[in-house]
Amino acid sequence: MKIQVVGKELKVTDAINDYIERKLERIDKYFEDASAEVTVKTEKNEQIAEIAVVANGAKYRAASEEKDLYASTDKVIDILEGQIRKEKTRKDK
Repeated sequence: MKIQVVGKELKVTDAINDYIERKLERIDKYFEDASAEVTVKTEKNEQIAEIAVVANGAKYRAASEEKDLYASTDKVIDILEGQIRKEKTRKDK
């Protein structure tokens, strides 16, 4: 999976980058070839993570805001995984 991490008003450290890449492995298992664009930003006291995944001609997008960037990333991954599973189930039927 090709992953691009962009920080807006926030510096993307190696720890954040590694954490996001490790979490995106959960999404990567559903596709052979996919790309993900991750945007992390901060607004007031909220840390926002947005992830857009493009794979097999389908686009999946989710965003979450929490007090902690790691919690926000976890929530976004859960949302995306649910969307992907739902779409795959629909196609199988």
